[in-house]
Amino acid sequence: MVFSQQNFLEYVLPSYLRIVVMKRLFLVSLILVSFQAAIAQQVDLVVSGLHITSDTNKLIPGGVVSSAAISIQNIDSTIVESGDTIHFSMGINGTIYTGMEVLTSDLGPGEELYYNFGDSNLYSFSDTGGIHLVYGAVMYTNDTVGFNDLLIDTFQTTVFVSNDWSSDSFEIVLPSNLDGFDIDNGTNVPPNVSEAEITFRNNGAVTYLQYSSFKYRIYLGNESMNVIANLYQGDIAPGETNVRNVTNQALFPSIPDSVGTYQICAEVTEPISAGASGCFGFEIIDTWDPTDPDNWPHGLSSMDRDHYSFVNSTDRMFFRDVTEPLDVWVFNLNGTRVHQFSISSDSEISTCGLSSGIYFLEVHSNNKVLGQEKVVRF
Repeated sequence: MVFSQQNFLEYVLPSYLRIVVMKRLFLVSLILVSFQAAIAQQVDLVVSGLHITSDTNKLIPGGVVSSAAISIQNIDSTIVESGDTIHFSMGINGTIYTGMEVLTSDLGPGEELYYNFGDSNLYSFSDTGGIHLVYGAVMYTNDTVGFNDLLIDTFQTTVFVSNDWSSDSFEIVLPSNLDGFDIDNGTNVPPNVSEAEITFRNNGAVTYLQYSSFKYRIYLGNESMNVIANLYQGDIAPGETNVRNVTNQALFPSIPDSVGTYQICAEVTEPISAGASGCFGFEIIDTWDPTDPDNWPHGLSSMDRDHYSFVNSTDRMFFRDVTEPLDVWVFNLNGTRVHQFSISSDSEISTCGLSSGIYFLEVHSNNKVLGQEKVVRF
């Protein structure tokens, strides 16, 4: 006798077993339905690109420090839904990086996803030329086609790559009063730079990946400070710019404290890069006038000469009508005391010991300034 499923349940199994079998058949049917639903959601993701700081010919500038990135593409007709997790791995010369991303939006048919492994997964390439084996892989639970989940490629470090950067501009933000700063005979000290905005331009053929870095220096005269610029904002493609806001005062050269015209500049120091330097020009001035009596020692412009009279000749100074002991100090144009002497009566003092130039006398008596005189030594 042949039993159908229903006959078997009704006539063969005892009644107390029918419920158990029915429950198990129901569970099996649920599993089959879930399996069919999973098959309906299966997709095919492929690795479509591997990315390192390089040009389109996969040539890497020697000495560059680069991040690693991978591109994948959904080549199936099924959407990878928002909230799903995709895993990645990438290797450079045996150094392996791994990562994952939870989708925040659907990845539709034909769409690509770009993933950078971040600033903790950087690779330093040597200055010398060489071939680098690079692979990338994608892992997704519902991907049923495995042969295209892996991509292997080669890159090369070389000097034959256009890696040209320039510093387009250098603007000092703080201090704002550096250009035209007046040292006023050394009484004012020029402030050092504490903030600057530097714009760099990628003039070459190399795309610098986000988190990669390039080297530059800030210099003024013979003083130079080396700096590493980390590109946290994003990739810098050929023709694009990167604006650096530098606030570390230790990275700036000292500002001169003497009168003159100066330039503080930034220059990229990457190998091969030969771009122009961006500079900020400024002038340090000194408006102090040594011939102004108000700028003479003690700032005295004139005083009564009750206890002497003074005459200056080509190579001598004459003190006449001296009525009390006098102490005389001699200052140069910089305000430095270069000589002093004392007299108690009419005197004739030679100036032959002084270099040619203008000098100022300060005449004292009893700890009091009696007067000031101008002396010209020919």
